[in-house]
Amino acid sequence: MTFEVRGNQLYKNGKAIKIISGVVHYFRNMPDTWSDIFRKLSAPGCNCVETYCAWNMHEKSRGNIALIDIGYCGFYKKAADERLMVIVRPEPYICAEWGGRLLWWIQTDTNMEICCSNPAYINCFERYL
Repeated sequence: MTFEVRGNQLYKNGKAIKIISGVVHYFRNMPDTWSDIFRKLSAPGCNCVETYCAWNMHEKSRGNIALIDIGYCGFYKKAADERLMVIVRPEPYICAEWGGRLLWWIQTDTNMEICCSNPAYINCFERYL
C-alpha cells in the first residue's frame, strides 16, 4: 500500500481518496469489542480509525518499550480486517480525558524538564518514537 500527496489531494495506491476518520482508543476498549466497534465506525462511511499511542502504557520502566503487551498490534490487524486505515498519534502527552499520563519515571527524574526541549526529555521521547 502506498500513499502520496499531490497538492492538497491524498492518493492511496495511485487513487485519489478522502480520509473520513473516527477516533477509537485501543487502550479504552477490550480487544474482543474492536471488530464490532470498527463495523459501527464503517457503517456511516468512515474509512479510517484514529488512535493515540499512550506512551505511559508502553514504557512502564525506562528503556523497556512493549507494544504487544496490551494488544496494540492486534488493534491494527482488526482494523485492517474491517478494511479501515489507521492514523496513529504517538504523542508524549495525551489529553483525551486521559489526564496527560506522563510516565511516572520521567516525572520523578530530577534532571528532567518535561514537555519542553530539555535534551534528556527529548532523548526519551525520540527513543519511544
